[in-house]
Amino acid sequence: MTDPIKQTKPVDWAEIEARMERMIEQRKAALLDTRAGLLADLRALGITEIAGRYDGYGDSGNSEYTGCRPSTVAIETTLTDKLENFIWDFAYNQSPGFENNDGGEGEFMWDIEADKIAIDHATFYTQRDEYLWEDL
Repeated sequence: MTDPIKQTKPVDWAEIEARMERMIEQRKAALLDTRAGLLADLRALGITEIAGRYDGYGDSGNSEYTGCRPSTVAIETTLTDKLENFIWDFAYNQSPGFENNDGGEGEFMWDIEADKIAIDHATFYTQRDEYLWEDL
């Protein structure tokens, strides 16, 4: 005698999509909160611009704070760590999953006075062109 087939509950794609949208909105809200806190901290130090880089491939990556203006301002390690996490999170929010497969990289520039962020991003990919000619 064979065991009866167990039926599973059908996948509710609408619920999955709704959950994903909620997660995206939560991530954006957290990013805005982080941005506001960093902006206040950086302005209090008299910083007018932040620069950083990020890169990733093969399902992992990193980011780094590379400098600020004026360059004479010393930023504590805890604030540098927050900046590096923010750089990664901000870039990831613009291009989720860029670190997968061939990956990507970018430069992050934040005009603190105007509170404007610019990202110069590149996504890497492998391209393959195939041709078949027969009976020529």
